[in-house]
Amino acid sequence: MFSYVPTFIPNSIYLIGAGGTGSRLIPMLAQLVRTCLRQFNPTGFAEVLSIYIIDGDKVEEKNLLRQNFISKDVGKYKASVLASRYSNAFGITITPCNQFIKNSAPLVFEGIQTIRHDFQNSIVILALDSADARREVLRYILRANSRYERDVH
Repeated sequence: MFSYVPTFIPNSIYLIGAGGTGSRLIPMLAQLVRTCLRQFNPTGFAEVLSIYIIDGDKVEEKNLLRQNFISKDVGKYKASVLASRYSNAFGITITPCNQFIKNSAPLVFEGIQTIRHDFQNSIVILALDSADARREVLRYILRANSRYERDVH
């Protein structure tokens, strides 16, 4: 029998990219989180596992063919649509960030005042279709973590 013992329990999950891959992944990810929090968390050691969706793109008509959106979503931010739909469906917290990760600009999440997003103790899923975008995100995460390391020491 296969058994997995994690070396850490994440406090958040970041899904970066809400297009073809990200929009299809979020329903399964939300269901997994809900199941883990309710069924496999009998002692209540983890009350919440935050999911953040980051994407600055809006739904376009052409997205309806292969992405997990419907016609009434056209013109709305992808991250907001998916966060609202699946946080309501699964009764968990999913927070959108309707911007692209660029340079060292701080991330602004809907409904959150100020919070350090340094990606420490988190699972980061890159659902981006461009190698350049993946490189930019990885640079951003490394910079965020290096700032965190300087602040701690």
